[in-house]
Amino acid sequence: MISRRVRAILPIALTWGVGWGVFTFLLTTYNSWRLTRLGYHSGSFGDHLFSALVGFIFGTVGGLVFAVMLARAERGGEVGKISYLRAALWGALTGLCFVPVLLAIRSLAFHLAPAGEFFWRVSMKFGGFGAVSSVLMLAIARKGGTAPHDPAQLAADGGLNDFVAEAATVRDRDLSSR
Repeated sequence: MISRRVRAILPIALTWGVGWGVFTFLLTTYNSWRLTRLGYHSGSFGDHLFSALVGFIFGTVGGLVFAVMLARAERGGEVGKISYLRAALWGALTGLCFVPVLLAIRSLAFHLAPAGEFFWRVSMKFGGFGAVSSVLMLAIARKGGTAPHDPAQLAADGGLNDFVAEAATVRDRDLSSR
């Protein structure tokens, strides 16, 4: 059985992963199109998919870090009471956690010393990715809210159409008659 914490953290991590993967795919595609228009060879579609996979992996790890940091910092708090600014700050901090990793990869893979311009560019991008991702996650969580489980209440609130409400009522009546 999966623990309650893992069930709470996993959707956040996967949502961040999908968002970052789609964004990196779109960004890579746009940059490729722009370079092609300038007359440069810009790589294949497989390169775009690989960048989306890398974005998904980084986003998923970022989502895990964000969810754990938020759970620790906002212990016992409700989602509705977290401000968007606080969520953005936690998300930016999460994104900034990647900067040392990327600097290490850059120096090991390309034998380059960490450059100030690269540091600031990466910090701005990943801090921004984290802030936007966390604010969007908070907006999704607030939009979802908690739904009543009573089919009659859902139907009265307009949450279900009449057919689904009737089906749920019939199912409940059948279960109670057994």
